[in-house]
Amino acid sequence: MEVYIDDMLVKSERSINDVQHLKQPFDILRHYKMKLNPTKCSFGIRVGKFLGYMVTRQGIEAIPEQIKAIIDLKSPKNVKEVQKLTGRVAALNRFITRSSDKCHLFYVLRKNKGFIWTSDHKKTLHSLKQYMMSPPLLTEPQVSETMQLYLAVSISAKKREVVIRPSTMPHPMGSDSPSGSSTMVASGSYTPTLFRYPEA
Repeated sequence: MEVYIDDMLVKSERSINDVQHLKQPFDILRHYKMKLNPTKCSFGIRVGKFLGYMVTRQGIEAIPEQIKAIIDLKSPKNVKEVQKLTGRVAALNRFITRSSDKCHLFYVLRKNKGFIWTSDHKKTLHSLKQYMMSPPLLTEPQVSETMQLYLAVSISAKKREVVIRPSTMPHPMGSDSPSGSSTMVASGSYTPTLFRYPEA
């Protein structure tokens, strides 16, 4: 069971275990005399939205509407529209390999007082849209499954990712092409705070 403030998700690998897994949280709720809003409860769901993500049997995926919002986005015409773009990128940060690197031009443009949309910005936006056609899947690693840790350092970002992928696939951090069938377990940028605490 996953709990976040007032959201709960009870999951089972096999549907035959659903009732058994639901019994425990309901016993706890009954013990503390807590009630649930039936209009906000769903049972037997194979795919559903939870905390801004699409939870499936295979893992966690980006919500299609969020991906479509980036793919359908036209070239920004002012700083405000660039801020809208970077906001949408931030919402999907976990699903975009090297997001800080890929979108560095947008973040710089957002901070500049003047607005100049160049061919480089246009090319970057096009590459981002192509990548979002098949974003990676976030999943829980299986026992004895081989994982690969990638560290990338550039002028604009320092990034680490744990990825599960076939050995024949290209390096996911060394290319701007979509990651295909690769599965991302964890991803994140190194911040000044993390550098002060190396073990984090």
